Amino acid sequence: MATVESQRSRIPGERRVFSLVLALVASTQGATKHELLSTVYGYADRYRERGADEALERQFERDKEQLRALGIPLETLDSPLESGNNQLTRYRISKQLMLVPDDIRFTAKELGLLRLAALAWREGSLTAESRRSAMKLEALGAGLDVQHLGIAPRLGISEPAAAPLQRGIDERRVVEFAYQLPDRDTPMARRVAPLRLHRAEGRWHLVAFDLDRDEPRVFLLSRVIGAVRLSVEAFDEGFFAHVDPVIRKLLERRDAQRAIVRVGSGSIAEARLSARAEEPLDPAAGRAGEHELELRTLDLHELATELAGYGDEVSVIAPQELRDAVVTRLRLVRAQHDQVPIDPAAGAAPAPRPPKARAARDVRRQDVLTAPDRVVLLLSLIPYLMEHGDTPLAELARTFDIDAEALRALIEFLGTAGVPGETRTYQDEDLFDIDWEALETDDVVRLTRVVAVDDAPRFSAGERSALIVGLHSLIPLLPEAEGAHARSAAEKLAAVGGGAQAGERGEAISATADPEDERVATIASAIESRRRVAFLYRDLRGNETERIVEPLLLTQASGGWYLRGYCLARGAERNFLLDSMRELRRLAESSDREPTRGAEATVGPSETELPAVLRLRETAVPRAAAFSPRVQGEAQHGWVPAEVLLAHPATAVRLVQTAPADAIVEAPEQARRAVRDWADRALARYDA
Repeated sequence: MATVESQRSRIPGERRVFSLVLALVASTQGATKHELLSTVYGYADRYRERGADEALERQFERDKEQLRALGIPLETLDSPLESGNNQLTRYRISKQLMLVPDDIRFTAKELGLLRLAALAWREGSLTAESRRSAMKLEALGAGLDVQHLGIAPRLGISEPAAAPLQRGIDERRVVEFAYQLPDRDTPMARRVAPLRLHRAEGRWHLVAFDLDRDEPRVFLLSRVIGAVRLSVEAFDEGFFAHVDPVIRKLLERRDAQRAIVRVGSGSIAEARLSARAEEPLDPAAGRAGEHELELRTLDLHELATELAGYGDEVSVIAPQELRDAVVTRLRLVRAQHDQVPIDPAAGAAPAPRPPKARAARDVRRQDVLTAPDRVVLLLSLIPYLMEHGDTPLAELARTFDIDAEALRALIEFLGTAGVPGETRTYQDEDLFDIDWEALETDDVVRLTRVVAVDDAPRFSAGERSALIVGLHSLIPLLPEAEGAHARSAAEKLAAVGGGAQAGERGEAISATADPEDERVATIASAIESRRRVAFLYRDLRGNETERIVEPLLLTQASGGWYLRGYCLARGAERNFLLDSMRELRRLAESSDREPTRGAEATVGPSETELPAVLRLRETAVPRAAAFSPRVQGEAQHGWVPAEVLLAHPATAVRLVQTAPADAIVEAPEQARRAVRDWADRALARYDA
């Protein structure tokens, strides 16, 4: 027979935390820890059995931390009789600060764009923030149709350090991590006050105040090694004043640091670098079929890695330091893909494992909702059901992207949840209620009584900042009317705020706008107006053909922007990398096909059939995310074994281009040889 303790431990955490939220909202005068532990569902049984033991005290502290992490403002009121006695401290949640203000309402268009902005973050380290934002948006409005736009930007931060750093910013907590500088053999320990995550030149940075060096610093997230540790130590609110000046200095540094490169006409390098370049230099300065560009850069080391990835499509003219760094990387790539695979750490020559054949790419499972996600879901379901009335369970599950049976369990709990009344017990009038017969016989959800919470929960500071950045990333892609709605939504979202101190701190996430790409705007316009597009396209083998395509979806991945469209020449849907297009134009002919639903779209090769074995440096795994590498074992000397599926041996080159010298293709032989030949061609540009 199960013990009493094991039975209690089965109470899901989200039910206990949700019950705590209801009790704290309902208690306008606040409640002491003793009152909460002795009455709130999830604590009370354990409290009656053993009192406030150490385990229960720790549970209460963890639950308080979870509330703060979710952006729920927990207030503490010191006892006027005995200041500092935490047993007499009273806790409460201000309903006014927890819910979206009555005077802030979003239009249907604005809600649709906010939903699209949330979806832009659904991959990477801030997936949870994206998911919770989407739930709260569903609570704010009905029928959020975000699919008609036919665009799906991606802003996800692939670096795993982002999530704990974001939490450190939101909770104003000191963090510690190891940081690997390019010119050092071992990482350095850093102890900082995290202030903002900022995107510039397509890379994510942490703006922080270095507590050991007593000055503000900027850290590249891709150089953070291992786990980020959150301290219990809080940092001075005044440090946030450093953020804007630091970002200004960062951009001044970019403007002062220049490089001159030569690019091939019609190449991917030209497509990507031209948008970032100053006015084109004298065309006569380049060779036939080439021209020179002057680039600004934040980081010569990162630029060297990027330029090495373009191979023979680019050569560095100046500075010499950058030219040497590119050649060094290309020589290393060539050595890594020579006749016998070389162990990158020890110099040994192990035989590569044969790739395992797979019939098709694995389908990713939907992320499982965590306990904090379920707390947000419960809070969001209440206003949604109040607004919509009777809702079929299956429809509700689709709307909130959750398994129907898992949702049923949450609805059944919601129908019994409530607040301890004046008697400190759960009475019928203090409980939510649902139409049980409608749920059990017709699978229809109907709320018949609501207590304590009756409107959409406010966004946390991190969620709000991510949505604002997402909206601003959308504006260049939208028709003017839609862009105006996006700007209006961003203004309202800023007014909603993420808590009392959000205005003093500024946004937790920000971005320096990327240069606008006319091709993206042209295709977005074609999708909106249902027009065909035509362009010259260079495939993986270097062959260029003219294509006429009915555009279905414009989506962004770590490898760039992709167009999913119906190719008339092939008679089938295909994916096209925008950087491989030139002479793009919108045609007068109408498209016969409906745009693809952005939330359902995937990016990648149209067919994948060639398994490959590789090794990736640990820090390079996020850069290769677009190829869905499957890590096959533990890291050794900073490298991990992995497998991928390739559309063609030449796809191996594109993989290595994302992380030159940090990705080694071991098998099959034709893929490894393709990378070696690519490195040879690139080095020939430097006579190396």
